[in-house]
Amino acid sequence: ENCEQVLAVCKKQFNFRLVGIGSHDIYTGNHKLILALLWQMMRHYVLAFLQTLGKDDEAAAAEGEAAAAEKKKPVTEDTILKWINKKNAKGVQIKNFKDTAALKDSVFWIELLQSIRPESVDADLIDRSGTGEAAEANAKYAISCARKIGANVFCLWEDLKEVKMKMVVCYAASIVHAAE
Repeated sequence: ENCEQVLAVCKKQFNFRLVGIGSHDIYTGNHKLILALLWQMMRHYVLAFLQTLGKDDEAAAAEGEAAAAEKKKPVTEDTILKWINKKNAKGVQIKNFKDTAALKDSVFWIELLQSIRPESVDADLIDRSGTGEAAEANAKYAISCARKIGANVFCLWEDLKEVKMKMVVCYAASIVHAAE
């Protein structure tokens, strides 16, 4: 019964597409379908906090939160990209969230986090050797540093190392959200 209630809330309140997922699948622990449900929950959360990033701060101050909610600026991947490139002005600039050359070793992310909150990063721990092991260590460290600044990180170090665009965008958005 609880599993049925969860699915009902997901469908009605959050408009999740739950094709082929039933309460029995949750109860029996169907990993594939549970992961599909969790992905939709994560996506919903990310989209919700992206909307909070779009609030017009002047409207919030002058008219209160309710008025600001109506005057949101659209938050797009481009908005996030411009923000992180501006914050990381002294470091490498990325062209897009598929920029494998700039992102695969995760040094970009660590430098970005250092520019946002210097105390969150120990520069001696950045490995610039370009090896696969260095990329793994840097990706793990980038996630750790993002959590230090209060980012809700939903990706794995592999997602950063392999530059999986959807997860990289979520990671970048979580950094923007934590820094704002």
